[in-house]
Amino acid sequence: MAPAAELTGRSVPQLLNAAYLVDDRRRDAFVRAVGELARDARPSAVEVTMSGPWIPYSFARPDEVECAAHQEAGA
Repeated sequence: MAPAAELTGRSVPQLLNAAYLVDDRRRDAFVRAVGELARDARPSAVEVTMSGPWIPYSFARPDEVECAAHQEAGA
């Protein structure tokens, strides 16, 4: 299921939305690999995009963190 257009700013279907933790020493190789995928996808209707790097905990929403802390406290 594609995320809501309000969140992404786009109304096209999304095949994959993923986050990868990549060792800094392998970052260049990862960027090259994604670039190759993007080039290979150009003749098709598939668009490959990449952003980051992002800090690992930036994917947690504050309300999820509060809920988890509340559950751990046994409340």
